[in-house]
This record gives sequence, C-alpha cells and structure tokens, in this order.
Amino acid sequence: LRDDLPEQGMTHPLHRREHRRVGPGRGPNGLADFAHAAEYSPVTRAIPWPDVDCSPEAMARRVTRGSAEGGVIIEQPGRLRITTWPAGSAPRVAAPPFEGAWQVHVAVAEHVDVQGIAVGSARLGRFDALVSPPWDPPTLLPGASVVEVAWRPDVDSRTPATIARHAGREPLRRWWPMRAIPSVFRDALGPRDLYPMVGPPRARVPYAVTGPDRLLVVVVHTPRGTGPALHVHTESDEIFIALAGRFRVTWGDDGEHALDLDPLDGVAVPRGVNRTFTALDDDAWLLPV
Repeated sequence: LRDDLPEQGMTHPLHRREHRRVGPGRGPNGLADFAHAAEYSPVTRAIPWPDVDCSPEAMARRVTRGSAEGGVIIEQPGRLRITTWPAGSAPRVAAPPFEGAWQVHVAVAEHVDVQGIAVGSARLGRFDALVSPPWDPPTLLPGASVVEVAWRPDVDSRTPATIARHAGREPLRRWWPMRAIPSVFRDALGPRDLYPMVGPPRARVPYAVTGPDRLLVVVVHTPRGTGPALHVHTESDEIFIALAGRFRVTWGDDGEHALDLDPLDGVAVPRGVNRTFTALDDDAWLLPV
C-alpha cells in the first residue's frame, strides 16, 4: 500500500521518520498501552494548512444530520455533492446535479431497483454501489435509503456504468499483501474490515469497480470500540457517512475533539487535519468517501 498512499493524498506515521513519544492514556481506540510500551505514537502532527479551521465550531458546521429527512452533507459547486436520501425519498431520475458529474449511489439497506443504459434493470442490495457516468444517469425506483455521491473529475473517462456488489466481497485484510502483516499491527492501525468498492483507474488496491479519477468509495465494518489509528490526508478531503450504527469521529493534532454520528449523519473532514473514527455499536457500518 505504500506506493498507493501518495497518489491518494494520504500519509501515515509509519512512513515518516519523526514519531512522538506519548504518555499513558494517549491514543484512540485502545492503542494507548501499545503506543506507550513501544514509546512511539501511531499519530502524527498534521501538516499545517493555514486556511483550514478545524475548531469544534467549524467542524459542527460540516455535520449534516440526515437520519430523519436527509440532506446535503457536503457541496462544492460544480465539483462535489454528497446527499443522503432516506427510504422512499430518492429522486426517480437521478440527473447529474452539474455538468460532467459522475454519480455513485450506495444502497444503505435492501433493496433499490435501478435502471440505466449500461446496467439495464438491476437491483442494489445492501451496500451495493452503482457507478454512473454523466451520459448514463440512472433511474431509481422507491426503495431503501440511498447515499448519492456526485463528482466531476479532472480527467475524462469513458468507463460505462457498472455496479459494485458488496455481498461476497473479501475485506482488504484478506488481500495477499495485507495477510503478510501481523494481525496485532493490522488491527491496531486500521478498521477491522474495509471493503474497497469504487476506486480510480490504475489503482493498486483491488477495488470492486473502476470509477472516475480521484474518487474513492469504501465500506467499513468494525467492532464496537475499534477504528483506525489517528492519521492525516494531505491532498484530499474525507467525508464520513454512518450507514448503520453510531460512530464517533475524532480529530485534532492529538485527537482532542470529537462528535458522534447517527445513521445517515455525515461529516466532512478537511485535508491536513488528523482524524479517526470509532464504532459505538456492535453492527456499525461507515461509508468513507
């Protein structure tokens, strides 16, 4: 994964030379004892971005409580929009919200019937993702809750519409390079089960389907009280949407701030800000974009 990290705009302290010593009680998700014993912390100072305000008040403005009526989680006009649609409320014709927008529709629970030129008539199961190019907008029939991601890439692609099926997919930890990492380190640094669903062209990670450039969509399942180590993305924003169960999103240089997400709630974490998440329920599923 080391070669993939720069192209995804991600850095991790294990790939940096500078580590910080920590004391008892520091570190998220049960990592304090491990980090203290090793005298190194799995967190790193974020690269300073003077235009990023990550105060609790600013982060609160980046939260959308979509569990009841749905709504737009994040919107960058003409570039990105992520919207949650509760059961039965998704638009029948999901026209691109702006010119050149690709769309990814993720079914939160079974089932969503869709129609399109390339996929014909199909049904999305739980956590399946429909990837639609601008020239093939889908028709969504009434069904389960849906998360809609609209993204206009810089690089044009003629990839046809396709469906990423979640059922039967292996989590990333069972991919052969990941199996070489001892589980004690793998579970400490990342969520338990991460399913790469939609990835950019030429990605080295085994995504289920290829989507537009610079858009990554994954589905995460992790036991209560667990999650990844505190980390930072330097070239990309990250949006967390709770699909099932509740999550606590933590951010700041030392993970000193936190907020909780209920199902269909979402929060946008800016680039250059340390972040992590922790599952608060047993059957908790998260959609990082």
